[in-house]
Amino acid sequence: MSGSYELLLEAHGTKASQSKKSSPWENCYQESFYSGFKLEFGNPARFHDLGELAEAVHRQIHYYNTRRIHTALKMPPVTYRIHQENKIAVLMTA
Repeated sequence: MSGSYELLLEAHGTKASQSKKSSPWENCYQESFYSGFKLEFGNPARFHDLGELAEAVHRQIHYYNTRRIHTALKMPPVTYRIHQENKIAVLMTA
């Protein structure tokens, strides 16, 4: 990663995430997400400007997190998180 890119990330309060050398398995979940995302999203060249593209990416991520049924969870990820938070709340009050 270049020094200027690292400075840009730091200026925005962002930390780069990189796998250790010779450790590709550390990155498999991210790769899986982006692979599926690109297939479901389609060709980004169909948008007329960057604003349209950004809005479409936002909608796709919102769908991915709130409506898409996760195979292992059998429900959308947000629904699963809410169920887990409710279980913890019940345990904390008991």
